[in-house]
Formats: sequence, structure tokens, C-alpha cells
Amino acid sequence: MLRLYDPRTGRVEELAAKRAMRVYCEGDLRTLVLSDVIRRVLERHRVRTVAWWAGLPSYAGELNLRPPEHLDGTADFDLEVGPGRRVEVAPMPDLPDVPGLDPLAVRLALLQGHYRQPMKLTAQALGEAEAALLGWRSQVATWAESPSAPPATSHVARVLDRFDDDLDTPGALRELAVLAEDPAVPPGAKFESFLQVDHVLALDLPAQIGR
Repeated sequence: MLRLYDPRTGRVEELAAKRAMRVYCEGDLRTLVLSDVIRRVLERHRVRTVAWWAGLPSYAGELNLRPPEHLDGTADFDLEVGPGRRVEVAPMPDLPDVPGLDPLAVRLALLQGHYRQPMKLTAQALGEAEAALLGWRSQVATWAESPSAPPATSHVARVLDRFDDDLDTPGALRELAVLAEDPAVPPGAKFESFLQVDHVLALDLPAQIGR
């Protein structure tokens, strides 16, 4: 189950197991993206999430932010994400303008830092995130041409465990990079593994298949 830092106790603690949770999010772009990842992680554990958002930018769809069920804060929430909330994401300055940048490169760049650590993204960092994103998409498209194989379960488990451990998104990305370069894993297994992990990352990793 997902474990998150609780500022009230100063410890990383497991969320109470429930079949459904109501999640509220309010904050900047980084907070929105991390809230979306939390929602996806919970649903991987078969926890039904009903999300409330205090505003949502017009470009939310371009970042694969799943739409909320509600847009106000009138319910009793099981989990709140934002300034002064149960899950407090460190603030981030405004992003630099990089013309032509793939919006999901922004999502990837935001996941490269731990949510409790301050982050400032430069134009160079966003460009590097886009290069990494395009590189993974190219690899996935190449692996898709190989014979199918079951996912590399041990690798996938290590990636998903990082999400569960206080939402360690940089650790999850490092584990995914290890999987991509492991010569012992067949290409077909890498393909299936990346598709499975992308349900949480939401980076459209299969986007170049067939192009």
C-alpha cells in the first residue's frame, strides 16, 4: 500500500487501507501532477479514488492529468494534497518558456525530483527531460517489434515499490532506466514492462509505435 510522509508525526506511514478514498488537491502545477500520480498509485492498489480539484489549468489534458469528479472542496477528504495539507508538495517557481516542448516532458521533469524537496526547472533541464522521454518512446517502439514476452516482474516490482515508498518518483525512474538497459531482459518483456509502469507515469511511452 502507498506510504506517505505525515507532517503531524514526522514519519512515513502507510495510508489506512480503504476500498475508496476522496482526494482533494490544491496548488501549483507540480502539486497537480503529483496528485495525479497518487491517484494512479491508489487505483493500482484497487482503491477507488474520487478527486476534487481547486481549479484545473486549460492544458491539463496535455499533461495527462485525469479529470476530477468534482471541482470544489465541500466533502470530508481522506487525503489532501497541497500547501499546508496532509501531503505537502514543496513549491516550485514558474517554468521557463521552451517553444515546441512536448508537454509530457514537463510531467517527466516534475517527476525527477522528490515531492518534499524544492525544485527549480531550467530550460536545459526541460530539454534533457524531453530527450529522455523521446529516447524511451523510441526504445518502446523498437521493442514492440520483438516477440511478445511476459513483463519482467522483478524489475516492475522494484519500480512500483518506489512509488509506494513515500512517492519516490525519482527512484522509480532510476529503476525504469535500469530495466531499459538490462541485457538479460528480452525486448518483448521490456515492452510489456514499460506499458505496465506507464499506467502510473502517464508519459505516453507507446506514442511512437508504428511511426
